[in-house]
Amino acid sequence: VGVTVSFRAQSGTPYNITTGADVNGDGVFTDRPEGTSRNSARTSAQWDIGLRVSYGIGFGNRPPRAGAEPGGQTVVMMGGGGGGMPAGLGGGAADKRFRVEVYAAVQNLTNHDNYIGYSGVQTSPFFAQPTNVLNPRKIEIGTRFQF
Repeated sequence: VGVTVSFRAQSGTPYNITTGADVNGDGVFTDRPEGTSRNSARTSAQWDIGLRVSYGIGFGNRPPRAGAEPGGQTVVMMGGGGGGMPAGLGGGAADKRFRVEVYAAVQNLTNHDNYIGYSGVQTSPFFAQPTNVLNPRKIEIGTRFQF
C-alpha cells in the first residue's frame, strides 16, 4: 500500500495596470496611469493539495541471474525494501517478476479556486478581476502493469 500527499503553493504573479487609452498620442494603447510602475499589481496566491493511494500485487518468480552459482544461498527481501534475509517467508510486490498496481489519484483535493487571467485595463469591466480558474479537482482511477 502506498499513500502520497503533496502540497503546492505559489505567490501571486505581477501584472501591468494600463489606462486602455492612448494618453500620450503615440498610437499605442498600453499607457500606464501616472505614478504606476510596470508590473505593480499582483494576482492572488495559488495553492492545492494532491493525494495518491495505491495497492500493488506482485506475482511470478524472477528468472535466475546469468552467472549465478547453482545451489547458492537464496535471499528474500522482506517488505520490498532494504536488507535481505536467507530463504524464508514472503517478500513484497517489488520482489516479484510482475506487478499489478491499482491506484486512485486526486489533484486539487479540496477543489480550491486558483484564479488566473487578471485584467489590468482600467476601462475593462473586468479590471483587477480574474477571468479564469486554474486546475479544478481531477480524479484519476487506474491500473499499472509492470514487468
